[in-house]
Formats: sequence, structure tokens, C-alpha cells
Amino acid sequence: TAKCCKPIPGDEITGIITKGKGITIHIKDCPNVKNILKEHPEKKVDIKWREDLSEAFYNAALRVISENRPGLLAEVSSAIASQKSNISNANIRIRADGKAINDFIISIKNKDHLDKVLSAIKTVKGVNEAFRLQKTK
Repeated sequence: TAKCCKPIPGDEITGIITKGKGITIHIKDCPNVKNILKEHPEKKVDIKWREDLSEAFYNAALRVISENRPGLLAEVSSAIASQKSNISNANIRIRADGKAINDFIISIKNKDHLDKVLSAIKTVKGVNEAFRLQKTK
């Protein structure tokens, strides 16, 4: 899968023929795909996810914007774990306005699984926003 957009099962995807690498899978609306196809439309390959990927895990990047209060990180972590997802990386910083920016890399099976994780996070008191980031570091 492409490092620029990190597609997961459930995303609409497209393949790009990459010299020396075969076909690279991108999210359909990835800016890199649009740029490549402007100059090389012949590199596009129509693809879709296989149905039997239920045991595979994929990394997804999340951002949670929240109040900065004691225990919030533990509650967000618990919400993620409650959906059978694991955190492989976390980065928390505080903005000048006092809001906490919580970035996570988590393991998920597909887009539905990711949506359940995000829904669980949004139930935590003090969470203002929770969404997927397209790029992982």
C-alpha cells in the first residue's frame, strides 16, 4: 500500500503501476494519484479489496482534539482498546489555546472497524473531535 495515503480495506482504492515495484495501492482521491494520472493516465489499474482480509491488520493514523484534563488520555486509550484495537504510537501536545492534540497510530482491520473506534473515542467526555489522518509517519 502507498505510504502517502495508507489505504485500508473499505476505502475506495485505485492502483498505480510503479516502475520496479509493481502496482501500488492508493486511496482513490489521494493527491499523489491525481498528480500521477494527469501526466500518465495509462498507469491506472482498476482494483478492489479482496473479501477474505478479515485476519489482516492495518495501521491507521488518528487525531483526537480534546480538553487537557487528568485521565483523558487513559479514557481515550480505553475506548480504543474496547474496540479490540491496539495503539502502536501516541504523540500528545498542547496548543496555545489549551486544547490537547492527541495523535495515534492504531491497528485496525478495515474502515468499519476504524469507524467503531472513532465512535467510541467520541463518547469520551472532553473529546471535541476525532478523525482519521491520511498520512502516517
